[in-house]
Amino acid sequence: MTVSQDAENGAHALFIDLAGPVAAVADRVAGQTNADLRDSATAPAPDEPVSSRAPERTTWPALAGTSLLILSGLLLGFVLCITVVGGLHYRRAQTVGYAEFRSQLALAEAPVGQLDYDGRPVAVGAPVAVLSIPALQLHALVRDGTTPGVLTDGPGLARDTVLPGQVGTSVVFGRRWTFGGPFGGLGRLQPGDAISVTTGQGTTQFRVIDVRLPGDRVPLGPAAGHGRLVLVTAGGSPWQPSTVLWVDADTVSAGQSVGPVVPTALLAPTERILATDSSAWVPVLLWSELLLLVALVITWLRTRWAGPQLWVAAVPVVLVIGLELGTAAARLLPNLM
Repeated sequence: MTVSQDAENGAHALFIDLAGPVAAVADRVAGQTNADLRDSATAPAPDEPVSSRAPERTTWPALAGTSLLILSGLLLGFVLCITVVGGLHYRRAQTVGYAEFRSQLALAEAPVGQLDYDGRPVAVGAPVAVLSIPALQLHALVRDGTTPGVLTDGPGLARDTVLPGQVGTSVVFGRRWTFGGPFGGLGRLQPGDAISVTTGQGTTQFRVIDVRLPGDRVPLGPAAGHGRLVLVTAGGSPWQPSTVLWVDADTVSAGQSVGPVVPTALLAPTERILATDSSAWVPVLLWSELLLLVALVITWLRTRWAGPQLWVAAVPVVLVIGLELGTAAARLLPNLM
């Protein structure tokens, strides 16, 4: 029994001596295993695809950025409308008007007053004459009326004056800078420069007698039986016309017979010098509402679309609306601008 007890006591002592190191090794292994498990839980799976979707933007920064971009597009559309696109509009309107007026001249149906060939009032905007100024290399179709809308297509005849070439005074308005700016060079004319005008009564030759500003002496009326042509455009800054420029020219030979004219009292306020068209506010508001709707849609899409595909779709829409809005807003500008 003594031998057995000694062996048992020795084994027990050996177990106690080995228990400490074994426990320490077990603790280290368990700690490393737990760390590996935590790392594997947080690391992405090797085969898991990485999302390409851009993080969503907050609403207010997206709205502010979209508003600035749309405002830039709107201003660009407006400037293009009254300059580059306006010039294209002017040339197209002149081409179409020439074709119509040539046909009327060939058929002897061109108006010789404020009544057409059938005795009906001439429609506002209808072609009535062709104006040629060699010194300015200007050859322009003149339409009836002087509203801002008419003058986007070219020079316009004041409806309360006779046709150019007839006995009396005829007044023709034209834009200085926007929509082709046909009268932009009037200030360069000198007394003695030639002007010719073709109407349904034929071609009449004029000679410039004066170029004047407000406050300058107004020339005496034309000689008996002669006619006078007065060309009118804006003066001052192109963006802020503050004055008016007149060019007076008298017929070289006797004038043509006078046709009917519209009484001055019947002219609309939009036909006066430097007049604007307040009726343009309706299309301006409608296009503005559509622009606001487009802005909201673009803002919503910016939180869901990433990359350039949004602007590929949005920029043309904003530019088209900007052009239409600019065309309507141009009627709110002075008609001689």
